[in-house]
Amino acid sequence: MKHQNKIDMKKLAALLIFFGINQITFADSWTQMASLPGTARQGGAGFVIGTKAYMGTGYWAQSACLNDFWEWDQPANSWTQKASLPGVVRNAGYAFAVAGKGYMGFGTNCGGIISFLNDFYEYDPAANTWTSKASYGGGQIGYGAGFVINNKIFYGTGTDLSFPAIRNDFWEYDPATNTWAQKASFAGTSRQSAVAFSIGNYGYLGTGSDSTHYSTRDFWQYNPQTNSWLQIDSLPGPPKYWAAAFSVGGNGYVGTGNTGSGNTDDFWQYNPITGSWIQKGNLAGVARNDAFGFAIGNKGYIGLGAYNQFLNDLWEYTPDSTTGISDLQIGNYDLQITPNPATDFINIKANATTNSTLTITEATGRIVYNTTLTSSSFTLKTSNYAKGMYVVSVGDGKNRSTKQFIKN
Repeated sequence: MKHQNKIDMKKLAALLIFFGINQITFADSWTQMASLPGTARQGGAGFVIGTKAYMGTGYWAQSACLNDFWEWDQPANSWTQKASLPGVVRNAGYAFAVAGKGYMGFGTNCGGIISFLNDFYEYDPAANTWTSKASYGGGQIGYGAGFVINNKIFYGTGTDLSFPAIRNDFWEYDPATNTWAQKASFAGTSRQSAVAFSIGNYGYLGTGSDSTHYSTRDFWQYNPQTNSWLQIDSLPGPPKYWAAAFSVGGNGYVGTGNTGSGNTDDFWQYNPITGSWIQKGNLAGVARNDAFGFAIGNKGYIGLGAYNQFLNDLWEYTPDSTTGISDLQIGNYDLQITPNPATDFINIKANATTNSTLTITEATGRIVYNTTLTSSSFTLKTSNYAKGMYVVSVGDGKNRSTKQFIKN
């Protein structure tokens, strides 16, 4: 007779503490966080500044929208209501963060005669105030998608009062000059309710609903330096719209959404190094569409949305890495790497003992740098490193810490 070994998680945690492992991450897993204390909703928009996420607006009842605005503090796992977005209540807007400020606008109003919006606002988290900015260069719009690259905002696709006609125009906003400039149109079919994220110097946009009202799953990479689009591998699984997306650790993540026949909870990782998608652990909450996706540090989050009812829950995702190694701290070592992503150099700071070994490996596992530490901090030239993900590990046999960084 075979005996099945069962793991007692409490005993395992006690053993980890006994052996000096102060922090351990179970990769590719979901953990429920504090629910939004405000109105449950779908179609909210938001951004991240530091360790805080900001979210507001959305759709919460038949022909009813919102303009309230909330801050979620990651370390405290708590929500605080902030100053409401100016202008009319709305759904299907979009939001971004650049240089410590938030930007939010667009969308459609609710109730009465439907109209689309082109207003755009800047949020100052220190003052908790909104300032009107230049209206969207493409006119009134909603249900679009966008990303931030090198402190520039990119946004496009979507629809307007000409619906069921769908758009593919794409625009760049420069917060420094408060101006919009039209860029190369999205190269895929025109669509609305797509998702987007950025990794390093590239943006990615895909899925959505096309002009024939069919869901899509193709994905495209945007290069702002050449102002051009390149088709990449399509998202596996069923075509969908109203999905959620974010990027963490040099990888993009897309999940949930609506296929046209029902909501989904599937979840996928895109690796720009290999150019391929890998299915990850499904969202632990209920399947949903029109959710809010974002990332803080090395964690991703999906929350709110709708599935038979409006939702207010929030879920935290702990990813694994392309190397199979997650950021890990064993013992008292603390490893810091800046900037990340990096271009010409990285600053390495580790409160490790001298004679500890520091190793840097490529995503393939090939060691590109190895040294014995003689100082707790130093700068390392990376201009000759190939673009991609690298893993830095420092340890002395008893203590160890690993971190990942992206070389652009």
